[in-house]
Amino acid sequence: MTTIHPIKVPLPFPVKWINCFYVRDSVPTLIDTGIHSDDCLQAVRSAIAATGDALEDLRRVIVTHGHVDHMGLAGEIARICGAEVFIHAWDESKTTVVDPEHVSETRRKYALFLQEAGVPDATASELVDLVVTRLESLCRPMSHVTALHGDEVFRFDDLDLTVVHAPGHTPGSVCLFDARRGHLYSGDSLIEELTFSPATDTDGTDNGRVYQSLTECRHTWNRLSELNVRKVFPGHGRAYSNLRERIQHLRAFHEHRRCEILSVLETRRSAQGSQSGFTRLELARRLFPTMKEIEVYYRITAVRAHLEVLEAEGLVSSTPGDSGLVYSLCRG
Repeated sequence: MTTIHPIKVPLPFPVKWINCFYVRDSVPTLIDTGIHSDDCLQAVRSAIAATGDALEDLRRVIVTHGHVDHMGLAGEIARICGAEVFIHAWDESKTTVVDPEHVSETRRKYALFLQEAGVPDATASELVDLVVTRLESLCRPMSHVTALHGDEVFRFDDLDLTVVHAPGHTPGSVCLFDARRGHLYSGDSLIEELTFSPATDTDGTDNGRVYQSLTECRHTWNRLSELNVRKVFPGHGRAYSNLRERIQHLRAFHEHRRCEILSVLETRRSAQGSQSGFTRLELARRLFPTMKEIEVYYRITAVRAHLEVLEAEGLVSSTPGDSGLVYSLCRG
């Protein structure tokens, strides 16, 4: 008989826990892992042992997306028990995060992102070090993963879990849907208590397509709204049943953020009587005046997600400036 056991795994972040799920079955499977740390490994090992099984029994690890708190321990678990690790193709490159070439490319991309945002060089260098050090220390590399593309079905003794590609939080985010029970394992795509910013990275997207994270989020919400979901089991926080209500809240939240950005840009234009605008960093400072350290990166990410959409809609334009891209309202 297949049973699914939630595992509350500790994290050294403001979000204190991640929800992983052990599927007890003839093919024992773990959904998400926590970071690469002794505390996380012991939490997973102990939780599986409490069911009468052992960590060494695992045969599959399914990663909902390529962030360290969800995949960081997967490489170590695969080393211990030989489990096959599954992750969506668009997040696959993140599994080689500590490869020297990948680290170098990651540093280059983060530095460019911060430079375009108007972050001073010294601060940008510190932020890149923070981000890359976190990646290197909290994620064990994986020698091999199996790429998902969406619509695959993981079959168990008493249930099936269908892979639903849910880009937005990251390009390769997935949810796992048990259609018979109406249970959705949502990773970070839908969390009741938290509103995560869409990611800005474009790793893995195919055919050179333009990836706009917030636009992808909206498509994902539409897709998930069409499913007959009775209960959502998220990557953080508690399980809940009001999926469509949560999606409505997310839409309202991002509409409010959009209006805030437009209001700040309008204030600048009105005050100066010109098209003078703001860098992403300047906008982030006005929206999040208390941000500090690595939070600066995440807040700039949130601002960029909205600016991408506003530019695509022709409401905002960007021009190169001395301190990065400068955003202003279009005339009209």
